Amino acid sequence: MSILKSFSISPQASWEGTSPWGGGHTHETDPTRRGWRLRAVSTNLAIIGRRGKPGCISVMPISGGQFDVAWYEEDPATVDANLRQPREDRDNLDPIYVPVAAVPGWALRFIERIEANERIQISV
Repeated sequence: MSILKSFSISPQASWEGTSPWGGGHTHETDPTRRGWRLRAVSTNLAIIGRRGKPGCISVMPISGGQFDVAWYEEDPATVDANLRQPREDRDNLDPIYVPVAAVPGWALRFIERIEANERIQISV
């Protein structure tokens, strides 16, 4: 009989565990039904967007139970390819950074604004 000596969670499962969509959605309000996907780049970076559509976010955990969300006008594939480049070789995509509490449904306000084609503003 073997004993499990280690246990690890994949980056994808780790990010999905943050509950970006929240819960209690109807068929019409579920973001995944409208093509939204979360893709873990690593345990410290994920991208949320719709394939081939402009507007997406990248997200990183920061201290104090928050995420640092970067909102991009570009599509997820462009942002993903850019983030995988060495820092000195990256294009200047000029995202807007917004801290957000890591609570269920944290990505919904960004999704709503991207779908409405609104520019996300930082409220001070």
